[in-house]
Amino acid sequence: MKTQTFNDLIEQINQAAGDVQRERGTLFEKLVLAYLKHEPTYRALYQNVWLLSDVPDNYGISKKDTGIDLVAEQKNG
Repeated sequence: MKTQTFNDLIEQINQAAGDVQRERGTLFEKLVLAYLKHEPTYRALYQNVWLLSDVPDNYGISKKDTGIDLVAEQKNG
C-alpha cells in the first residue's frame, strides 16, 4: 500500500466534496481530528479530541458555531 502524502489527502477531500465548500471544510476537520488522535506527539498530549458538535455536554462548551471546530482535552488536567 502506498503511503499517502498530505497533498494526496487534500486531493481526496476536494474530489469527495466537489464544489461544496462547506463539505470540504467538514472533511478537513475530520482529517485534522484523526491526525490529533493518532499522531504520537499529539496522542501523548491529549486524552480526548472532538469535533465541537461531539463534545460531551458535561463540559459546558457551547455548540454554537463561533469558528471553533475542534476541542482537545489535555492529559493530566
